[in-house]
Order: sequence, then C-alpha cells, then structure tokens
Amino acid sequence: MTHRSLRSLLLASTVLIMLASGAMIGTVAYRYATVAVAEVSSDLRREMTRRVIDHIRVRLEEATASLEEAAESLENGLFSTQDSEQIERVFLLEVTSNPSVTSMILGFEDGSMLGATEIGVPRIEGPGTPTQGPEPFGYVLKTDGPAPALFHKIPVDERGDAVGLTITVPGYDVRERSWYQAATKATPPSDTGALWSDIFALTTGDDMALPVSRWVNRPDGSRIALLSAHVFLSQLTPFLTHLHDDLPGLSFIIDQRGLLVANSLGESVIHRGMRDRGLSLKAARDSTSPLIAAAARMIATMDDALAPDGTRGALPATLSLNQDGDRYFVETTPLVLGRGLTWRVVTVVPESAYMAPLRIGNQRTVALIVASVLLMAGVMALVARHILRPLGELTESVRAVARGDYTRILDINRRDEIGELARSVNTMTLQLRHTQEALDRRLAEVSAAEARFDALFENAEIAIWNKDMSPLLVRFAQMRANGVTDLDAWLDAHPGAVRDLHDTMRVIHVNRATLTLFGAENETAFLENMDQILTKEVEGRIRDLLLAVWSGIGPFQGEISLRTLKGERLDVYVTLPVPHSIDGARSVPVTLLDVTGLRRTEERLRSNTLELERSNSDLDSFAYASAHDLREPLRNITSYTTLLSRRLADRLSDEEREFFSYVHGGALRMDDLVCDLLEFSRVGRAGDVPEPVALSEVVDAVRETFDEQLRACGGRLVFPPELPTVVGVRRDLDQLFSNLIANAIKYRSPEHAPVITLGARRDGPFWHLTLADNGIGLESGHGYEERIFRLFQRLHARSEHGGGTGIGLAICRKVVEHHGGRIWAVSPGPGLGTTFHFTLPLWPQS
Repeated sequence: MTHRSLRSLLLASTVLIMLASGAMIGTVAYRYATVAVAEVSSDLRREMTRRVIDHIRVRLEEATASLEEAAESLENGLFSTQDSEQIERVFLLEVTSNPSVTSMILGFEDGSMLGATEIGVPRIEGPGTPTQGPEPFGYVLKTDGPAPALFHKIPVDERGDAVGLTITVPGYDVRERSWYQAATKATPPSDTGALWSDIFALTTGDDMALPVSRWVNRPDGSRIALLSAHVFLSQLTPFLTHLHDDLPGLSFIIDQRGLLVANSLGESVIHRGMRDRGLSLKAARDSTSPLIAAAARMIATMDDALAPDGTRGALPATLSLNQDGDRYFVETTPLVLGRGLTWRVVTVVPESAYMAPLRIGNQRTVALIVASVLLMAGVMALVARHILRPLGELTESVRAVARGDYTRILDINRRDEIGELARSVNTMTLQLRHTQEALDRRLAEVSAAEARFDALFENAEIAIWNKDMSPLLVRFAQMRANGVTDLDAWLDAHPGAVRDLHDTMRVIHVNRATLTLFGAENETAFLENMDQILTKEVEGRIRDLLLAVWSGIGPFQGEISLRTLKGERLDVYVTLPVPHSIDGARSVPVTLLDVTGLRRTEERLRSNTLELERSNSDLDSFAYASAHDLREPLRNITSYTTLLSRRLADRLSDEEREFFSYVHGGALRMDDLVCDLLEFSRVGRAGDVPEPVALSEVVDAVRETFDEQLRACGGRLVFPPELPTVVGVRRDLDQLFSNLIANAIKYRSPEHAPVITLGARRDGPFWHLTLADNGIGLESGHGYEERIFRLFQRLHARSEHGGGTGIGLAICRKVVEHHGGRIWAVSPGPGLGTTFHFTLPLWPQS
C-alpha cells in the first residue's frame, strides 16, 4: 500500500477546494453578468432603433402633412397655379420654415414645373455658379415653358429677389422625373392620397431626394398638376451621427432593394456613374464600412431564406455578426410609412462595448482567487507541521483500537487538540452509537415532514386538481404548423373540436376536498367518472379556456356549472395559470371554489330587488296622484292673477305689474314642472303591457308634431326608410322620441339650421338607435354627458334656449331603462352637435 503524507493530502485538498469554489463562484458570476449585459445591450439596441424610427417617422409624416396642406390650398383656390410668383413665395416659405421638407415642386402635364428648395442643399461647383456674394435665403426652381425647357435654379432673398447667378439645365421635362412617372402609374391612382416613390438624383446633381407626391385636382376630378415634396437624404445623416456621439456602434438605413439610404458614419450614400447625371444609391453591401457591408449581406441572406417570394424587409430580427475576430450584435427593424415606402433600420453594436469591462473584472477575480489559494496553502503547511508531529503515538493507539484492543488508554493529560483527539478516540464507540440513534430520529422527522406536506394538499379546504395540459400544447403547435392562426374562427368551423381538444388534457391527481365536493369515494372513482361532472353549459367555458391557452394570456378564471357524481348541480369558480411551455404544462394546479351558496344568496338579492322595484312603483303612483292634486291650486293662482291684472290695469304701477308678472310666470313654470313630473311618474306604471311597436309609425307621428317648428327654423328630420319594430309601450316611446327631438330643436346652433338624423342597427337582442344633431354640443371633461339625464338638471340659464324644467331627458332615461335598455350621450365638443345612443329590445319576429 502506497504511503501518502497527510500533510500533502491536507494541502492538496485545501488547494482543490479553494480552486473549485473560486471557479464555481467565478463561473456563476460571469454567467449571470453575461446574461445581464446581454439584456442591457438588447434594450439599448432596441432603444437606438426606436429613436431612429421615431425621428424618421416624424420627418416623413411632417412632409406628408405639408404636402396635403399645400394640395388642399391649391384645390380650394387659396392661391392660383396661374400666379407663379405667389406659388414661389408660398413654396419658399414652406421649405425654409419646415425642417422636414427640403423641396416642393409643382409639375404640370405639359412638362413644365415650378417650385422652391431650401438653402441647405449644397451648391454645385462649376460654370455659372457664384463663388462669392450674399448668402441666399433659398432657391426658386422653374422652367421657362413647356418641355423640353430650360431649367432654372435661382438664389433668392426673403422677398423673392434674385441675389446670385442662376444655375440652368437645358432640355428639362418634369414628366421624365421618376416621382412624376410613379404617381402617373400608381395603382390605385394617387389622385386622393400621398404616394412615396423611389429615391432619385436631383436635376442639379447636388443630392439624392425621397419624394412624396399627390395630384392636385379640380372640383370635377380632372387633374391640375402633380405636387411633390422632397426630403433630401443628406438631412437624415446628422441625426444618426449625433445618436452615436455617446452610444457605441453604428446605425444605417436601407430600402427594400438593399440600397443604402443613410448612415451614422457620414459615408456618402451616392454612387456616381458617368458624370453627375449618373447618380444613384450605393448598395449597402458595397459600403466602404466593412461592418455595414457585412451586416447588409447577412440581412439579404436572411430575407432570401425567410421570404422566398421576394417580400423583403418585413421581419424584425436580432442577428450576430463576426468581423475581424470581433463579435457584433445586429438589430434590424422594418419601417413602413404610407404607400410605396418600406425601409429597414439597422443598428450594429460591438459585443466588446459591454463585455470588455466584464472580462477585466473576471481577470482580477481569477488573480484574487490564485493569490488566496497560495496564501491558504502556506498557512496550511505551517498548521500541518504543528499538528502532525505528535500524531505518531496517536496513530499506534488508533491501530490498536482497530484491532479490537479497547483497553489501551491514550495520554489524555495534554491540553491541546491532540489531547482532545485522544479523549475523543476513547469515547468513539459510544459516540458512534449515539450518532446512529440521532440519525434514526432525524430520518423519522424527515418522513413526518413529508407526510405533513402531503396532508396540506390532501386536507386543503379548496378543491385542487393537478392537470396535465402538455398534450394540448403539442396539439396547438401542430395546428399552428398547419397554418391555423385564428383559433376562434377554426372552432366555429369545427364545432366538435372543443370537446376533442379538452379530452387531450388529463387530471392526474386530486385532493380530498375534490372528492368531498363531487361526492366521490376515492380518486380512482372520481377520475373514472370525469365525464359525469361536465355539463353542456361548460362547453362555452372550455372554449374560453382553449382561447386563453392559445393566446398565452392568463391566468384563466371563470365560473362554470358542474355536476356531482350524484347529479347535483354545482357552481364553482375555477382558477388556473396558463402554461407557456410543454414542461410547465405537465402539472398545472387547478383550484375550484364552491360558489353554489353565493349564487343562492344572489338569487335572494334579486328577489329583494324585485320587491324594491314594486315599492318604487307605488312611490311613482303616489307622486302621480300628488302632482295631479298640485295642479288645481296652480290653475287658481294663474287665473286670479290674470283677473286681478286686468281689473286693476289702470291703477297698477309698472313695478306692481312686474310683481304680478313674476307671480303669474312662476305659477306657469310650476304648472309645467308638475306636468313634467306627471309624465315622469307615468313612465313604467303598472298596467302598461309591452307590445310590438313599429318605430316608423312613432317617428311619423312625432314628425307631424314638430313639423311647424322645423319649418320655422329651416330644420329637417332625416331617418332611414325602414325602421325596426321593438317591444315596448307606445305612449312611452312617443314621449321618448318627442323629448329627444324637442331637445335637438331647442339647443340648435344659431349659425345654421338644425339637421336631426336618426339611425338604427342590430346589437344582439337589442336595436341600437342613435339620434344625432348639429346643435351647440357639450363641453367634454365636465361630466355633462351624464348630468343631463338627472332630474331637474340644466346646463344653461333659464332665460337661454327657451327655458325648461330639466325633466325631459330624465324622462327619456326612465323610458329606456324601463324597457330594459340604456341611454347615453356623446359630443365631440361645443358647436359640434350631440349624438344620443339608446337601446330598445327587438321584436323577435322581426
């Protein structure tokens, strides 16, 4: 047997433990740090991409809005296409004040053009170009007649006066411009909307421009000219460059063809062919930047693989790129804006920007671990030397004990650890026996803990199932692979699939509360009779569960009706988490809370509600009788004030006549209020039997009532030729429509005649009706849409809009609610009218 030194063993063990612990800690720390850095870098790349997309979207949407505004001004005659000086001033002001539009051009069908461009466009160096002189405010672009014509680029000041030499290009024809041809060939035509077309080179060769165009039409639909706004690509680069002042990496933009639109490196995107007229966009894969070129080739390869039909740039992706031994993250996101414009925004960030500090930290950690190991090894060598010297005698004594010599007594007079060890050897047998007894007790405690854990599940007061839903997720994955995208529509087409999909799930374990709830003797009996507890009513909830699992939105919660094994109805509230992976779906806990008693309590509450409604009906009858009795003294007041006014007419002063007028007017208002209260109390009175009511007859009768008022104010009532038949009380429905139309006439706008429009559409078991007017409307944000339906509520002074009692719309609300519907009002704002929405139950035979 080979002799091994205990000292070497202690040192080697200490070093190995230190190295293993350090390596494990370092590995875990590095892994978590790597994950954290990856998440941070991903968020940063998405944020950079979002900022680029938001900037470009704002720029291009502002350009589209400017184009639409100018086109509408031309179509509405705010300025004439015959007045070239006015158009030059308007276009010059637009391109110099709007940073998103660098040029605006009006192209005519005879090939001529007129427009303006901002000073930001670089000048051409060549014959006819001024090298000195005042800085122009902008440039006016125009031709001297129909094509072919001489193109002029004239530098002008703020007043439109020329301040330098004019640049000319012969043989210009606007119809040959790519943006003009694209608008002419567009499908559908761009007569009614803006169209983005391919990037093109400027006539002067200064820059490349992205055009958005729109036809300017006459009222009869014929074309006047094509209006085009241009965004120069040179305007996009500064933002990308500035974005990476403080952020690592680079960003660039490519179009569907893989051509470079802009980049943060300041690299020119223009490819020059034969002379300056041969300008075109440079392919991204031909970029002078190796990163841009490599990223563009990778994106092209990805698009060819994912979109073999030629549809490119439609998929966002995060890619990894190795270049010159370094790794880069590539974030690519599509940008689609308007017709004809699809770009891709690409952000490239080096991995070293995030991982270099982490690697430095790891190197320092390794150095610290090595130093700690060396220090611990030295300390352990000294300790081992001190400990192992007196162990010879102890070794012999232990060997004697191993041979069965339990009579040998070691020297236990030492006061150090060796002496303690000797005393320990003497009691070793006893301690081993005690240790074994303690181990047996510990094992018993562990077993008891496991039993308590099982008891928690078994003795829970709430029913709990463990359900295996993994086969359902596998089935869903197969359906998606077969092209199913809308599960709801697919289930409509396959009615029996709901039960089939539900049968793929399996209950694997239930607790004792479940057995008690469903009246099962044991788990086997329950699992074998699962079909008995499902009712036909539960299929709808099963469908909801399937849709929740399909969409991944959870947890799923809902109330369902089941049956016990004895056939008794059971209302339970089910809750289960929606699994997102097959592993997580193998054991899904389903909790079932018995709410049968709660539903019975709700039934009693409904009974009490009906009793309260009967009490309210009695109260309405009392109000009706009381209001009826109030009218008699009011009529006496008005009659006698009228008689007194007539008899004492020659003896009353002006102030006394005014007092009589106040009394008389107050009595009349009180009478109106009592009358409206009578109408309010009549609504929904006992004895009113609902019957089918044709709304066309109701509207015809109400229209005759208000015909004279409508003619007096020039208004009109518009309603569809066929209106539905609803279930209701004819008198109450007459009152409903009368009050709504009277309200629309009363609160009409003084600026135009009232137009009241009635509409209807089917909404399940109801008809959804709308009555819209063009009156004074409601101010939003103050809750007026709700307040107008309250009793005695007015939003205006009594002297405005003919007065009123504030009960009319409250009657409308009561009529609708007594018919089982609801009513609400919507207004865009003051002066924009109001639309009243209300629902009435449909007549089933209609």
